[in-house]
Amino acid sequence: MTSLKDIITHLKFELEKGESADKELIISLVDRIEPLASRDWARIKKFERRMEAFSGKSPEELEKVISEAETLKAELETTKATLAEKEKLLEAATRQSTDKETLLTKNLNEEKAAVTRLLLDSGLTAELSKANVKPSLIGAAKALIKEKGILAVEGEGDIRTAVARFTRDGVEQKQNLPDWVKEFLASDEGKEFIAAKENAGGGAGEHRAPVAGDMTSGMAVEQFWGLPAKERAAFIAHGGTLNQD
Repeated sequence: MTSLKDIITHLKFELEKGESADKELIISLVDRIEPLASRDWARIKKFERRMEAFSGKSPEELEKVISEAETLKAELETTKATLAEKEKLLEAATRQSTDKETLLTKNLNEEKAAVTRLLLDSGLTAELSKANVKPSLIGAAKALIKEKGILAVEGEGDIRTAVARFTRDGVEQKQNLPDWVKEFLASDEGKEFIAAKENAGGGAGEHRAPVAGDMTSGMAVEQFWGLPAKERAAFIAHGGTLNQD
């Protein structure tokens, strides 16, 4: 029993019993009347305010107002649907733009890496050739130098320079590639790659660093890379070969 009408009907029924009426039930019903009456009163007032808006209007005018309201409601639903569709398109465009930007960044990074490798490789080849490194040992010399991990390329666009960054006596230093290659080839490690001068006599310029085993024999790859850099250079310079098995 939730409606005010039902409660009043029940209350009236109990009151008509006279002396046999259930007083506690009557009190309970009365207590329930007030909140329901307040609720229904609020509904009545709300309905009255709505009716005031239509007061003095003819049925035709009321019908027109209702029709305009329905039209506005339909337009609102259409606008909401359009906005939802545009939002989906915007999200798709944003994802596409992000994917495109990611791809462009990846391609740019790959291009920079490729240019860096080319600059370092061609730069080393040119400097080693100018320094009279044996042609057959240029590849080995470049591999040994790259292994040090000190070469890098600085700059952007068309202005890029190969440099060597290293620590000497606890101080970080930087040299351009030509100067560093000259210092490297002047060291004991680098001398093994220099070709003998034509007028220096047989065997001139051949600096032989001690290398374990026969220089003309083969050596396992793992054993080769276990040698100090100086001995690896000497092994290659003296015609040593690497066994792939």
